[in-house]
Amino acid sequence: MSLSFEIGDEYSPRGHAIIYYTSGSKYFMAYIVIIPISFDFTKFMPPVISSQINAEEMAGFSAFALPPVPEEIPDGYDFIRSLAVSRSDDLIYGGTFNESNLIESAQSVNNQVENYSELYKKSQSSYHSSIPESSEDLNVQNVMLSLMSEKDKLGEISKLIGKLQFAVEGKDTDQVQETESEINNISLYFPEEYKIGAILHLVKNNSLNSSKLIQLYIERCYKLADNDVDGVFLLDQAIGEIN
Repeated sequence: MSLSFEIGDEYSPRGHAIIYYTSGSKYFMAYIVIIPISFDFTKFMPPVISSQINAEEMAGFSAFALPPVPEEIPDGYDFIRSLAVSRSDDLIYGGTFNESNLIESAQSVNNQVENYSELYKKSQSSYHSSIPESSEDLNVQNVMLSLMSEKDKLGEISKLIGKLQFAVEGKDTDQVQETESEINNISLYFPEEYKIGAILHLVKNNSLNSSKLIQLYIERCYKLADNDVDGVFLLDQAIGEIN
């Protein structure tokens, strides 16, 4: 089951997210956290308890939601969204909340946590596999990027996207990895709302509507750079219609 991101990007989740649910006019919220390091939870438990716990099961306890059953938020959606923005959290709509069945609601949250965790693992794996081998080359590129305007950086990304599309079509694995790493490096200069990760995903998957969506996403980046809110809104609508 896919997650409905309202803030953030499913191709590069931040590792911490507000997930909210609705029931009529009511809003309910929980907070998802992914622990970025691995450690043995049983070390922090009394021996009498840790001896009864399966270590392999605890090893998977790297992502969770608190509270496990979403709490009602009287201040509603505007409060939830502003909270996500102020904390730089992903914001996810979880669907309808069943107030009469807390077990079902808790299971729904748990499923969403697992989905979010999988997206996070995939994004981290993709990022680390595309890190350039030469730190010297990376430093030179970063110096050049620091001297460029936002639109100049977008121009570089646009050229690299074309280069990546050609490499993907030609099944040139080395060129794909090299170009992807360059794009990932430039994308660090842009906030999540530019959705560079989504563009990369579309290029690499090369599906039926990929070319049109890539074009719309790149146009959207330029609208963001111009602070053209109306233009971004119209492009989001166009993207949504294709998706």
